Amino acid sequence: MATTTFIYVANYNSNTVSVINGSNNSVTATISVGSEPEGVAVNSSTNTIYVTNYNDNTVSVINASNNTVTATIPVGNSPFVVAVNSSTNTIYVSNNNDNTVSVIDGSSNSVTATISVGSGPWGVAVNSSTNTIYVANDGDNTVSVIDGSSNSVTATISVGNGPYGVAVNSSTNTI
Repeated sequence: MATTTFIYVANYNSNTVSVINGSNNSVTATISVGSEPEGVAVNSSTNTIYVTNYNDNTVSVINASNNTVTATIPVGNSPFVVAVNSSTNTIYVSNNNDNTVSVIDGSSNSVTATISVGSGPWGVAVNSSTNTIYVANDGDNTVSVIDGSSNSVTATISVGNGPYGVAVNSSTNTI
């Protein structure tokens, strides 16, 4: 597992990702990615960064060792948030305008499944301990619960109005 002090920031209006050295709070690199980058996630096991590109329906894959884009993966319409299960090297992307989640195999950088979820998915979070994925659906005020082994929705939970973000505490299995 790579241990670094780097922070990755998607710059929506400049189609870049800034790399910040957390030890001295300085920008050490700027990486060109797709159009209108939104979400960023890190697979610390592979030292790989994933960035959703909202306007061109892709995910940029960045090798964090040399700050280069190594792949561009086509996903669903208007990808917004990305989350990683480092245990399985699987990446999950919410596609806001087609109500799906793209499942990406981190070894092959290919989409292996597309899962229908609620309306207007935004936030995505992974509990790697249980291989469960949670998706906040803004359009219908729900959270979709996905079994990562079968890539199927196992529950839909009604929540408050306009859910955007979701987070998981893997230690307590609290969402």
